[in-house]
Amino acid sequence: MKSVCVVGLGPAGITAVKELREKGFDVTGYDAGKRIGGRWTLDWDISEHGAWEELQFNQARHVNEFSDFPWRKKDYASVKGVKDDRYGYYPHSSEVVHYLQAYADHFDIMDSMVLNTNVLHIEHGQESNANEWIVHTRDTQSNTTSQKTFQYLVVAQGRYRQSHNPLIEPNGNSPLEHYSGTILHASQFKSVGMAKQKRVLVIGSSVSGCDIAGSIARDGEAITVHHSVRHVPYVLNHLTDSGAITDEAMFSRLIIWLTTYLPTLISNKGLQAAIGDEFA
Repeated sequence: MKSVCVVGLGPAGITAVKELREKGFDVTGYDAGKRIGGRWTLDWDISEHGAWEELQFNQARHVNEFSDFPWRKKDYASVKGVKDDRYGYYPHSSEVVHYLQAYADHFDIMDSMVLNTNVLHIEHGQESNANEWIVHTRDTQSNTTSQKTFQYLVVAQGRYRQSHNPLIEPNGNSPLEHYSGTILHASQFKSVGMAKQKRVLVIGSSVSGCDIAGSIARDGEAITVHHSVRHVPYVLNHLTDSGAITDEAMFSRLIIWLTTYLPTLISNKGLQAAIGDEFA
């Protein structure tokens, strides 16, 4: 039986373990966390991972569920640890973790996963074993190290594992060294409570920037919240005025096809009209 190492047990790593086992591979998955789920566990003892206490999915539950395991909100209404009043179409991070755990339990793959384990480094085998991978690990509880050889390797740590803060130079210096306030990268943001009674500037209009700015403005009790962007983003409500799920109403196959082939100016005008964009 051919062996496979999976590094990282977030959504991608969990599904990789499941699919590879079904194909007959001997799979071992490693994660430094105390439980599976990757960034959704909010395990700040492991790393700065870009998720915060109030984080919710910005796409509807049924758009993100695995094709072979339905994500039904009623299954989690009484689960200990899931935040109250978070059982709607856009689940809270605590519910995501329980869904991923339920997925692993349903397909009986937990025995292929090793938690509380850091992957220290990975190297190729030598000479006749050059096509193999030697994986060096450290148990974070006992602090013991070990190594194991695999024939295949899957790296599922996530595309944003390493953060980049343009305001902090590699040597640790900052062009804002005389600034007396706090400078955080989105990966270091833990809760809207960090903004209480502060004047906040959020720079950047990608997903994290928009989510953080919105969360602070809504629940952070900040003095002021400013959002600096290069281009004004299209901010959509989770539900349309008629109560429909935005993912279903505005992102059908037809609309995606039209935005692919129509000139950008026309498709942008259509989106602006649909959301009542005041900048149109």
